[in-house]
Amino acid sequence: MHRVFGVFWVVAILAIMFCPMPDTEEPNVVTTPPAPVKPVKPVKPVVPVEPEVVQPTPVREDIPLDAETQMLLEQACDETGILFELALSVIWQETNFQNVVGDGGDSIGYMQVQPRWHRDRMERLGVSDLADPYGNFLVGCDYLAEMIGKGRGLEWALHAYNGGPTYANNMAKAEKVSQYARDVLNYMNVLNMEEF
Repeated sequence: MHRVFGVFWVVAILAIMFCPMPDTEEPNVVTTPPAPVKPVKPVKPVVPVEPEVVQPTPVREDIPLDAETQMLLEQACDETGILFELALSVIWQETNFQNVVGDGGDSIGYMQVQPRWHRDRMERLGVSDLADPYGNFLVGCDYLAEMIGKGRGLEWALHAYNGGPTYANNMAKAEKVSQYARDVLNYMNVLNMEEF
């Protein structure tokens, strides 16, 4: 019996030495094996996005209008769909870039707008002072855009701007192009070819 008892002790000592014992003695605790670890994809570093800086349109140094006046004209052109160089050419032809009153007081501003023909347009556009550069540009460009919108061509629109639709129709019937229209178109071509 001592022999069986001795073997028992040897087995118990070996079991203690080589079998791990749990740290806690919680009954009926079921341990689950850990979930397999998924490989982690490397994260691309976040690159800050710089906000787009809107650059102002370069100021033309080849015309005698200051930067602020050019920006006002550009705004009126953007609002009416008129090319900036076309508006500059009309201004050059009408007043040589001067904000003046002409025709005995009938024509006002850079684009020589006559209030008697454009009262409704001025009211619609909220313009009360044609000597104000932006108001003058807005009314003049709006009228030019309306004439171009008639689909009769740029020469016809320039004739209408200069002398009214009846004058433009008469020039078209006679198949003539006025010196006014030729000068505006020639100057516009010069502006488009020059680097500023």
